[in-house]
Amino acid sequence: MSAQLIKKISAKTVVGNVSAPEKAIPLFTVIGIANGIKIGTSSYGEWLALTGQFEATNLETGEQVMAPQVFLPEPLQGLIASKVRTPDENGKAVSVRFGVEVGIKPMKSILGYEYTVRELIDASENDPLADLRKALPAPKPKPKDDDKPDAKK
Repeated sequence: MSAQLIKKISAKTVVGNVSAPEKAIPLFTVIGIANGIKIGTSSYGEWLALTGQFEATNLETGEQVMAPQVFLPEPLQGLIASKVRTPDENGKAVSVRFGVEVGIKPMKSILGYEYTVRELIDASENDPLADLRKALPAPKPKPKDDDKPDAKK
């Protein structure tokens, strides 16, 4: 099944409207690479979205969507956004890759629930050179002069 392209990934765009569950349940997974943020204002107040490449999978239906923006539950979204905002030692923008499972659990509140988030992989800076280093065979140590076959002793 190929992923459908949508404008943004959020709980509503992946699973639709939710109601208070009787127990905690997983709703969807999101994987992606965040390399920017977008801030705006709506009738509900200020919002922040991570920008980059993201894919979500509805755990009930298996449907997949892809989008250039994602909204994740806090505090995870804020943690990733702070990493993206902080330039690396060369002043370049940082990309952060992550994989999470978003769920819902009952809570005594007006809504009757709250979203949960469980990291599937650690949110980490995307370092392409580190990925290349991992793909290379380990370097062999240089032989000492004493170890060379024709070294004079």
